[in-house]
Amino acid sequence: MESIIDRGLNLSDPEHLSKAELDAFNTHYTTWDGRPHIGLNFWAENGRPDILKRYRLFARYLGVAPKVALTKETVGKVLANANHIAAQCFGTCMYYSLLGFEAGVRYPINGAQRTGYSRALIVEGLGISCMYSSTRGMETIALALQDYQWIEPAEPPAWRNGWAPDPQAFASGLDFSTPAMSSREVTLLEDWYDRNVGEVPRFIRFMTRHNSELLKAYRNRYENLLRLLPKQAMPTALIYIHSVLKNWRALRENVLLAKHWGVTYDELLNALWAAAVYYEIDAGAEEIYEVVGDILDSWDGALPEARGEPGGVG
Repeated sequence: MESIIDRGLNLSDPEHLSKAELDAFNTHYTTWDGRPHIGLNFWAENGRPDILKRYRLFARYLGVAPKVALTKETVGKVLANANHIAAQCFGTCMYYSLLGFEAGVRYPINGAQRTGYSRALIVEGLGISCMYSSTRGMETIALALQDYQWIEPAEPPAWRNGWAPDPQAFASGLDFSTPAMSSREVTLLEDWYDRNVGEVPRFIRFMTRHNSELLKAYRNRYENLLRLLPKQAMPTALIYIHSVLKNWRALRENVLLAKHWGVTYDELLNALWAAAVYYEIDAGAEEIYEVVGDILDSWDGALPEARGEPGGVG
């Protein structure tokens, strides 16, 4: 049987852990996350490498960061998928910022920088995170990054599959110079959802009747946020975020938007598995099936062999 090597660990031998394995494992995390992983090392330090290795066997199939062991010499040659990083980084930062987990905010950002994300790209992406973490998350992020040593990547992210910035894709035609929403603007907004999502979410019509100013203020944030990141970063990050928050109606909306904007099956699954299934595989997978199973089954590339290269989180 061929050994499964993941970040320096031989996962095919869960009961044993050599010094060479642990050294390679710690070098990987120092390179990718900016520090050794204290939580994962706990198992090695307390005589249970099997728990660590079986966790990594599970996590590698969630898919975002490189599964090979990175060093300072190889990190530039073996990078994660920049498209996948968009969902993982900004979704993780949202969740960890709500928990007050400052180290958890820093390490996905470090990995994103290794993948070519500049400070400006990351700051813009954190704007997605903070639409759902509010001021509590903003303060955690600010504290986490106040002494962070930003990297200036030599090369920009290598976007795949037609991912590209497109600020106009978000524009519905609303006039943001006034807080009031006219009946014409309601029609324009509904038309945007019809074109891009294929249906008008019920909350749109509810809010246009009862608090159209708040709805318009939300769209003002949403439509004017992304200038540098590809437009596809928005729905994939929000798929991750809504999976964690269990906002199932919003999850479906963003899955439909992602499909309309050309997100691939592999990219979609990366955003789904790395959130809802990571924290509770049985309940998370059940909810995903109920909410978007019909969309997934009709997605181009929705075959077992199209699951993509395993990468892993954490």
